[in-house]
Amino acid sequence: MGSEILFFTVLILFLFFSKKRKNSLAHDITDPLYVSWMLMSISIFDYTPSVLQYGIRAGAMVFSIVAILQTNKTLYLLKKGAMGTLLIYISVCAFSTFWSVDMIQTFVKVCEILVDVMLISAIVIKEGIDKALYKLLYVLMRMSIVVEIYIALGSVFMHSSFITFSRGILGVQLTGGIVSANTVGGISVFIICCLLNIQYIKYKPAIMILAITELFLSQARTSIVSLLIMFVFYLFQTRHKVLYAITAVIACAILYYYWDLVILYLLRGTDITNMQTMSGRTTMWDYAKVYIQKRPLLGYGFGSGGEMVSTLNNGMTSLHSGIYECLMGVGYTGLSILLLTYILVIKRLIRKVFKYGMRNNTLEIMLLSDLTIRTYMSTGGGGWHSHVLMIWFVLVTAFSIQQTGTLTMLFRNMNVFNIETSVEY
Repeated sequence: MGSEILFFTVLILFLFFSKKRKNSLAHDITDPLYVSWMLMSISIFDYTPSVLQYGIRAGAMVFSIVAILQTNKTLYLLKKGAMGTLLIYISVCAFSTFWSVDMIQTFVKVCEILVDVMLISAIVIKEGIDKALYKLLYVLMRMSIVVEIYIALGSVFMHSSFITFSRGILGVQLTGGIVSANTVGGISVFIICCLLNIQYIKYKPAIMILAITELFLSQARTSIVSLLIMFVFYLFQTRHKVLYAITAVIACAILYYYWDLVILYLLRGTDITNMQTMSGRTTMWDYAKVYIQKRPLLGYGFGSGGEMVSTLNNGMTSLHSGIYECLMGVGYTGLSILLLTYILVIKRLIRKVFKYGMRNNTLEIMLLSDLTIRTYMSTGGGGWHSHVLMIWFVLVTAFSIQQTGTLTMLFRNMNVFNIETSVEY
C-alpha cells in the first residue's frame, strides 16, 4: 500500500507544479477527454491484482465513458483506413466474450481497449488530428516520467520494495514497486525515444539520464535490444551522423573488450539456458501451442491465454508474446485481422517516407520497431490494455487520418499550443 501512496503523491505534486506553469501541457489540458486518457494510462502501472487496482481501472473506465458520451460522432473516425480493421479486431475480441473461459475477465479487458480507441477518436474530432496526436503521446510521455520519478524516489526511501537482490553481476535488480521490471524497461525506452525526437521539454538531459539509468538497473533484455535497434534507425537519420557514428564505434569497442561482463549482465545470475529459452518464454509458448491446436480459429476468449497456461507453468499469468496471447484469445481469425492492421500501417508509413523522407518519420519508425519487438517478446499489439497498446492505437490513428506532416515533424518543429486544429474527413 505504501508504494501506491508514494505513486499518487508524486503524481499529484507533478500535476500541481505543472499547473502553475502557464505554458505547460498540464495547464492546457483541462478537458475531461485528456483527463480520461491520463487516468487510463495510470491504470496500467499497478500490475499486482488488488482491490485498489480494480478500483482504479473501473474508475478510469467510468470517467472515460462519461467524457466520451459528451462527444458526437465518436465512432466516425473508426471507419478510416487501419482504424477500420482495428475496430473489426476489437469486435472479434468483444464477441469472444461469449465463448471465453473467463467471461468477466474478457469483457473487462475488451472494454478497456475499446475505451482507449474511442477516447482517441473523440479527442481527434474535438481537437484536430495534429494537436490530438501530439498531446496524446505527450501525455503518455509525461505519465511515464512520473513513473520514473516515483521509481527513483522509491528506490531511495523504500529500498526493499523497489530493489531485489540477484545473483547477477550488478547484485541487484530494479523491480519498480507497483511496476514490473519489464514495464520499467519499456517506459524508459519510450521516454528515450521521445526525447531524441522532441524539442520542447524542460530538464531534458536529466530525464534522459534517469531513463537510461533505470533501464540499465531493470536489466530488461527486451527493452535493451529494442533500444539498440531504435538507436540504429536514429543514427542513420540524425544530422550529427559523424558524432553518433564515432560514439557507436567506441561503444562497440568497449562492449567487445568487456564482452564477458556484458554476458554476465544479460544472464542476470542465471545460466545460458535461460537466455536460450528467452527467460522461459519458449516453454510457455509450447504450452500455449497445445491449447491453440484445440481451438485454432476462435481461441478461448480475449485476454484469457495467460490464465490458462498458468495451470501448466508455475502460475505465470502472461505468455510474454502478443502473438501467442492473440492466438490463445481470438485464434487465427483475430491474428489475421491484427496483421492486416499492421500491414496497412506499414503501407502508410512507406508512403510517408517517400513523401517526407526518413528523417521526418524517425519517431514513427522507432516506435513501430519497438512495438514489433514487444509484440513478439512481450504483450505488445496483441495483448490487453497496456502502455505499449495505447501507443499502438495512437500510431494506427496517425496512419489512418491525413495530417499536416508527420509525428516526428510535430515533435521536432512545433509547439503544441500553436498547432492549428484542423482535420480532413
